[in-house]
Amino acid sequence: ARTVARKDDTCSKGTNERKKEEEETIRRGWKGALGTVLVAVLAVGCFQAKKRSGGGLEETQIKQAEETRQACPHASEVQATLYRILGNEVPGRHKQGQTLQNLQYMLEHEPEFEGWRRRFVLNRMVNQTLERQIMDMLEGRGLDYLHIEFKKEEYRRITLDTDCLPHPQYLLGDEFNRLKESRQARLMFSIYRLKNIYVYNNNGARNVALREGKRLGNWTLPWDGNCFLEKQGWMDLSEAMRSSNVHYLTVPMRRLVELPHDSPANADCLVVEEPQIAFYCTSNYTFNEEFYYGHLSKVELLKRLGASRTWTWPEDMGFGLRCPKSDSSTWRDMQNRMDVTVGSVARLPSGFDALEQGLNTPSSRNKARVQGSIDFLFSLDLDLQQQTLNDTIFYNLGGLEVEQSLYQQGKDPHLQALVNCLIKDGESILSRRAGDTRAELGRELKESRSCIGSHNSPTSSHSRDNQAVPPPLKKTSIDAQQCGHPHSTQTATLHRVASDVTVCALASFFNGNSTFAQHAAEQLSSLFLDQQAALLPNLTTDSSSGTQARWELHDIVSMHHLLDAVRLLASSGFLEQVLIERLENWLHDLHQFLTGTALGKEALQATGHNGIFYDLVVASVAAYRNERFTLIKALARAQSRISNRFSQGILELERGQFATAEDMVYDCEGWVSMAYLSERLGNPLWCYRDRNGYSVEAWITLLLERARSLSATSRKPTLTSRIEALGFLINQPTCTTESAGTRMDKYAFRSALNYESAVRPYWNLGLTPTL
Repeated sequence: ARTVARKDDTCSKGTNERKKEEEETIRRGWKGALGTVLVAVLAVGCFQAKKRSGGGLEETQIKQAEETRQACPHASEVQATLYRILGNEVPGRHKQGQTLQNLQYMLEHEPEFEGWRRRFVLNRMVNQTLERQIMDMLEGRGLDYLHIEFKKEEYRRITLDTDCLPHPQYLLGDEFNRLKESRQARLMFSIYRLKNIYVYNNNGARNVALREGKRLGNWTLPWDGNCFLEKQGWMDLSEAMRSSNVHYLTVPMRRLVELPHDSPANADCLVVEEPQIAFYCTSNYTFNEEFYYGHLSKVELLKRLGASRTWTWPEDMGFGLRCPKSDSSTWRDMQNRMDVTVGSVARLPSGFDALEQGLNTPSSRNKARVQGSIDFLFSLDLDLQQQTLNDTIFYNLGGLEVEQSLYQQGKDPHLQALVNCLIKDGESILSRRAGDTRAELGRELKESRSCIGSHNSPTSSHSRDNQAVPPPLKKTSIDAQQCGHPHSTQTATLHRVASDVTVCALASFFNGNSTFAQHAAEQLSSLFLDQQAALLPNLTTDSSSGTQARWELHDIVSMHHLLDAVRLLASSGFLEQVLIERLENWLHDLHQFLTGTALGKEALQATGHNGIFYDLVVASVAAYRNERFTLIKALARAQSRISNRFSQGILELERGQFATAEDMVYDCEGWVSMAYLSERLGNPLWCYRDRNGYSVEAWITLLLERARSLSATSRKPTLTSRIEALGFLINQPTCTTESAGTRMDKYAFRSALNYESAVRPYWNLGLTPTL
């Protein structure tokens, strides 16, 4: 047989682990009785695969004994079982409610098929209301159906599939950035492959129907949910089933432009779609479950069967998995396997007329399918996390509200002590009057104007490759290296004010004292509105500057929790609209700077700690600005860095480039913050393992072991506290090895305000339950 092998076990995780789950519960409509699906295990030919350069797989021809058709092993009066698979609607590709509308039309107009069984498959429907309506409709007519349940906890453990990339650093390079937006979208569609396989489950559901159908009758038709079979098509098929000596029949599909009032035979249509397939009970081939919705899921099998190619479709739809090429000479000695094309089946409309007819509709449908699937899966990820992009991300609002109630009731002594510490820090910040602070900041900025950008991060001992971008500097004749301060006043002040604003916003939330919130708003005004003390980096380049001072992304990494504080304050009505607009304009400029300049490119391609800080800042800004595609790319890029960071990091440890425990803790804090953001947005980065088994957890665990050893004699309480916090955070997700019963009370950690840390202040408040 000619086939396409599965990817590595790592790449196909999520599918293989659910293999047994595909023998799903049969829920029969007749009085709602439940039964168990009895399945026959089908033998599939062994196969091999070899990697092709540039990623993906190349098909391999395998010698196998020629199949000869034999009688079904069981006697049955049922000639065929016709299944229609009803799944999730794709926004932009399917009109909302079209599945129910098409099903109702089908049940009212489709004729009875003598000698056939008619069944349905409810395939992992996310919309439980729609699923219940379909069940009621089928049960009301006494029709049987298989129910493949959508299980939230299974889906929530599925990560993006960055193993489909040509190489781990592909998203960091110019090759990806040069792609047209449509090709970048196609790649993101491929990266969503594992989530797509679970939610849409095209080939999984077809195989479930195929296994049961072979037990029930001579022929099985696992067809798409919108397929409508007319009487003449049924008669042609029945005759071919009786008279032919083949294992597979292909049935051309006619796309209907709109639902006809009477018979689809009289409707306008186009015969341009890949055909549906009928399987004899002794056929060996099944659908390849590694191919997914929108990526040749049925075409891959049709090509293996050598079916007559009367439809048009590119050989390579994107990245990763590829179909075997159509080559009729491969099949010249396998005539018993060749398909017979017979009859026709109508495809009911999707609800969007513009996508059903015209010369460019296949391309338009593909674009709608890709974009709609990405949007649907991304929205599903947010829904399952009870998250929106308008809500706080790092401090979960629902968690904060529960903690606020517990604090006010005094029921948790550890929480009580923690919040009291928070309020005490807030009072200390509040003791500095906003006017004095603003004047102080303006004075410091004026005195240190020539030092902007001279901040050296704790990891300054790393190689130059790990440095981030040089800042666009204001004109000055003083080299930043001549400044006597170890930190730039501007960047240190920005980080300090961001932390102060966050603490004050949290303190106001817990004790209801509006003075905290008002002070935070005044601090934000000093950041964005005061022209005398503009604390943010000037994002315009100055070619006349001869200074080559550099700044690290650590200088603005506090933006991720500052934006959460802004959300809290804005939702409480403490921020003026002019301030919000000024912030949004500056975030736009920051985004353009990070993604559209040579300096931003240098930060993007950083292989050390600055790479993950870059993704953290870009993702946080994109989430605040509701730029979903930019956010998705940042999440995928962060995950793709794991392989290189692990292997590169081992070398850095061996060469002594991590000179201090602070270096190691600093690196860990970037990864922990990014992993938490990724998880809150539906990609459980903690669960990801690349094909070599590398993971965020393994990398941080390794660094923390070294950091603990180095810090044992340092006698630095703040460093010890940071290490303990990281140790707690990496043991939170269930993807890690430590059991839930051994975890410490998160409120037992005194996460006092620490300006040195890259983790958000009071990280253990609003910390949502993980997987």
